[in-house]
Amino acid sequence: MKYLITNEKPDYEINKINLDVTMQYVIAENEDVCVGCVVFNVIDNVLYIRYINVLKKFRSKGIGTNLINKIVDYANENILSGIFLTTTIEQKSKLSFEKFLFKNDFHMTEYDGRIMSFDVDCLKDTYLASLAIDIDDVSKRIHRMDDLPIELKADYKNNIRPNIETEYMLENVEGKYISDLSLAIEKKGHISSYILFSDNYEDLYLNAVYVRKNDTIDLIRLLKYCLSIVGDKYKSYKKMKIRILNYEGYYLFFKLIKGAEVNNEFVVVTYRLL
Repeated sequence: MKYLITNEKPDYEINKINLDVTMQYVIAENEDVCVGCVVFNVIDNVLYIRYINVLKKFRSKGIGTNLINKIVDYANENILSGIFLTTTIEQKSKLSFEKFLFKNDFHMTEYDGRIMSFDVDCLKDTYLASLAIDIDDVSKRIHRMDDLPIELKADYKNNIRPNIETEYMLENVEGKYISDLSLAIEKKGHISSYILFSDNYEDLYLNAVYVRKNDTIDLIRLLKYCLSIVGDKYKSYKKMKIRILNYEGYYLFFKLIKGAEVNNEFVVVTYRLL
């Protein structure tokens, strides 16, 4: 097995990261075939691991550990202050992944929410799809987030952003915004709820949600409106993912998408100081 660091993207399926940013790669080669890969970049003297994977038939052979060791060597040689790894893992892999992190001296800060993943085709079978909501009436109160009326733009800037709590909102949107599906709903001159969708590595990704107190029904109206658009304009998406930050959000969406077969993934943030 051969390990090397390169600036050239290897012949390896990497579909979970944004490669618009300049990246470097640590690869494991077996008979000139890439069987494992780490993708990383360095920002402000910190090394960020963006992706790590080993082909299934080559796992449990120490390749993942050797890739991490190569990363640590690189960080030490370049006098970096630490290594951060943020990734998503399926529930069935959670325990083995924790053992891998502990073995390689990484500290886990916490599970930073979970992602509910399901087939877009299943949306039509969900509880949300069965709700009787007058879409035509609701559409009169809906605005695109990138084209808000002046009064709603002021409400967002002066009242929502300064006081937002992370359990209600996450705005580090991954991927490219989808303007048609990044929407706010108006109530008495204020934003009562908004959602931000993005195209995240060919998945339809809902990763930002805001709800004004006691206005959950408007969030449901927004989602119902988006559901009608997805069916017509976004048939190319196979998977839909929803990032959940707290138990209240989890149970709300669990009820709304009841009827779809859901796969739960966890967002993990870990670090190793050097």
